[in-house]
Amino acid sequence: MRFTIIFSSALAFAISAFAQVLEPTPWYAYVYFPYEDEVVGAGTTYTIAWDASELVGPATLFLLGGNDPATLHLWSTIASVDVNDAKYKWDVDCSFGEEEIYVIKIASDLDNGETFGLSPPFHIKGPNCHSTYSQGPSN
Repeated sequence: MRFTIIFSSALAFAISAFAQVLEPTPWYAYVYFPYEDEVVGAGTTYTIAWDASELVGPATLFLLGGNDPATLHLWSTIASVDVNDAKYKWDVDCSFGEEEIYVIKIASDLDNGETFGLSPPFHIKGPNCHSTYSQGPSN
């Protein structure tokens, strides 16, 4: 019984902490490409785009993946960027596509990632190493 209470408390704390990690900073960059439920091809070049407004400074793009929003975990570090650039051409690894959903996270390096924005959930079709086309917004 005591183990059950301790385990339940630890589990509740872990779930609460995880939920807070995925709560984006409202005023920080919002990733709008990829859009919700978009299918990105593994083995392609895709342009990630975000609303930088008047933000400046170094940031890091991360790929999170999981079976659903509750199981998202760090899948890959994509790149270091200047948040004001507002876009990044991403070479989507041809081995990606194993998870049900993915999310791009852009995190400020000025506060060790405490400030961040997220993309809507999207999908990666793959694994596929034979595609040669590009996706994303044209610019």
